[in-house]
Amino acid sequence: MLPGGLAFFSSGSCYGHTMISIGGGDFLSNAIHGAGAYTKTTTAEIKGKRGPTYLGWAQPWFKAKPLTR
Repeated sequence: MLPGGLAFFSSGSCYGHTMISIGGGDFLSNAIHGAGAYTKTTTAEIKGKRGPTYLGWAQPWFKAKPLTR
């Protein structure tokens, strides 16, 4: 997934979870390593710690050029 892509999860309640790709299989997500903190994580870590169902992903629709490292 390219940087800026979104991964979506369902937790079984009316709230789900969304994380933002930073590339290379890594994501930024809130509250996985502490309340209110945005930290680097993976889909496997989210599924292991929270147990939500992975719903899928979407690439961003804005017309920005991908970041290069």
